[in-house]
Amino acid sequence: MANHDLGDFGKKLEAKGFKTASLNLTLAQDVPDNASLLVIASPQVDLMPEEVEKLKSYLDKGGNLLWLIDQEPLHGLEPLAEKLGLALTPGTVVDPAAQQLNAAPTIALGAVYGRHPATLGFNLVTAFPYARTIGASEDKGWQSTPLIEVAPQGWVETGKLDGPLAFDKNRDTPGPATIAIALERNVEDKSQRVIVVGNGGFLSNTYLGNGGNLDLGLNLFNWLAGDDGLITIPTKAAQDTSLNLSKNAAAVISIGFLIILPLAFIGIGIGTWWRRRKA
Repeated sequence: MANHDLGDFGKKLEAKGFKTASLNLTLAQDVPDNASLLVIASPQVDLMPEEVEKLKSYLDKGGNLLWLIDQEPLHGLEPLAEKLGLALTPGTVVDPAAQQLNAAPTIALGAVYGRHPATLGFNLVTAFPYARTIGASEDKGWQSTPLIEVAPQGWVETGKLDGPLAFDKNRDTPGPATIAIALERNVEDKSQRVIVVGNGGFLSNTYLGNGGNLDLGLNLFNWLAGDDGLITIPTKAAQDTSLNLSKNAAAVISIGFLIILPLAFIGIGIGTWWRRRKA
């Protein structure tokens, strides 16, 4: 069930051994029992009550779920959010740090990740366009863990986004903002796993190649499918470093490489030749 084009990500999943298929809840009698997880990616049409009941039944049976939620409306999925105990605050995350990378401030940058198997040790920057905050209450029987925190110097904007953006203390919520959580509980002696991300676009073809989006997406899928051993900790590439030298220091180094060092090698060569001649 998807609105965003996740075709490229689907190919990456298949290359990792996952089998993917679209599900039409109108035609399907139920979510297949052999599905290791279900993905709901920001549907843009209202779901029928019968379709929502099939999703609730899937959760009641212990099915694993990845739910990517964009801004309101939820298109009939409110009962599912209630069943999961989600706290969905309206507004769009504004992250000024994105502007330092020549990106729009409505792209939230993820750099702080929760102590959770799906994100533990993850150290790549991820990008989430028009993200929203996600929270959860504990009274629904789920153990919740924050996964991704963004915008420590930003805020959640509840006003219009088509003009200059500025924090309004009377209306907006200051950062940081949590935009993804993991939920877990036991159903019939089996661990049930759910991840909810307040953004439907980070795994789309448009943003999949940004930063660590692909690596994060694969880690989320591996955890949801129960393949914890396949969760990887990506390594950071070594950062480029530069050495700033004064003109005098640069001149000394140039003389060393161009004159002194060659003369030293010549001296070593003459010394070696002289010793061999006397031997």
